[in-house]
Amino acid sequence: MSSLAESFLADLEDIEEEATLLTSMKSELPESEEAPLPEFPTLLHDPSFQEYMESVRRPVALTSLSLAKSDQEFLLIEKSNTITPLIDSEISTIHKYVVQIYSKRFPELDQIVLMSMDYLRVVHRLVLAADSASSSDLHSIISRTDFSDFLPNNISVTITVTGSTSNGVVLTRRDTQIILSRIQTALSLDKSKLDILNFLQNLMPLFAPNITALLGPFLAAQLVSSAGGITSLATMPSQNIESVGSHKRSTGGLSSSSVSTRVSLISSCDLVTTCPVETRKRAVRLVLGKAAICARVDQFGSSDPSSSLGQIGEKLRQEIVDSLIKTNEPPPARAVKPLPIPQDLLPKKTRRGGARARRFKEKYALTETQKQANRMQFGSTTEVGEIDGDIGVVDRGMIGMEIGEGRIRQPQQKKQKTKNSQPQSSGSLMDLAAVGTSTIPKISKNDLFSSNISF
Repeated sequence: MSSLAESFLADLEDIEEEATLLTSMKSELPESEEAPLPEFPTLLHDPSFQEYMESVRRPVALTSLSLAKSDQEFLLIEKSNTITPLIDSEISTIHKYVVQIYSKRFPELDQIVLMSMDYLRVVHRLVLAADSASSSDLHSIISRTDFSDFLPNNISVTITVTGSTSNGVVLTRRDTQIILSRIQTALSLDKSKLDILNFLQNLMPLFAPNITALLGPFLAAQLVSSAGGITSLATMPSQNIESVGSHKRSTGGLSSSSVSTRVSLISSCDLVTTCPVETRKRAVRLVLGKAAICARVDQFGSSDPSSSLGQIGEKLRQEIVDSLIKTNEPPPARAVKPLPIPQDLLPKKTRRGGARARRFKEKYALTETQKQANRMQFGSTTEVGEIDGDIGVVDRGMIGMEIGEGRIRQPQQKKQKTKNSQPQSSGSLMDLAAVGTSTIPKISKNDLFSSNISF
């Protein structure tokens, strides 16, 4: 048993010696030879992509005012519509990979910075600052790093405040090298995309003159490349153009109820940004509709000479400007109304004739008696009057005087019924009860039972 135990212990000692030897050999190797970095397939290693970028970066010599489909520049434009989406897809893949690794160090950063390239630039500066810093404290590293050249101030402040309370761990040397290599690849791809957009910007007035006149060359190049070409943009409904090239926007501590969380390429147009906040939605709708029209004219209206010169785009842009000026102008001042002319100063209106007017005149016309009452006897110095109760002497005028062969007949007054007037008897018992008691014969109790009652 002792021999077995001794042999077992000897084997353990040999294993420990081999492990210490391996660790010492590993420490003597440089860090770059510890383990090779995993290869990442990218467009930068593609020979055709490199050849295309060399053609794009050459200066363009324009020999005509329009592009034919057989021109070399037209073929480069068509190829750029397929390469630009591949660049965006590869940058998005790198962004997801870096987020997966760097979230160990700063887990909240991807919720603060939403744009892919902005996130990669922030991580790149933080990793370089951590390598040169003496302390591994994240808050001190962030406070010494400047992001003002590509991030707004509110996002920078949010990163600083959040980094002071973050509970991430320090990354290993290998993770740091992988992150730097991936970010360097993404920055090279982004620079290539910018070169492609500059190339398209120079050729946009010839390739799509109307949409260039409406939006400007750089924004038109971005819109066409993001949509996948002028053909796909021309066949797209106007409401779908707003989602082309759109991305999320971080509110940076601001309320998301008053700030839109998505930003489209159209919203960066100068026609939209120069408007007040209250009318920007209307401006976006107007630009979307006109952009769809310009794309269709550039694609299918090549036979029209005005379309090749961009006159339609300029006309539509002026219509948008006029509409926005009309919308943003203040309402007209309230007019001061003068007081109406008094009725006494107005000339009397002549009443219209007809049966209605004749009936009105007949109803209120003076009678013959009233006319005579208003007259006086010729040559008489005394007034003719009558005593009428409490009123006294009432002037009757010529009423009652002989005129011609006879006298004017005075109107007879109608007898008015009084409340105490009794109706005439009709011969019934109820009528007899209403008449005075003198007319009712006296009846005894014995006569009530006899049939010889006479009235």
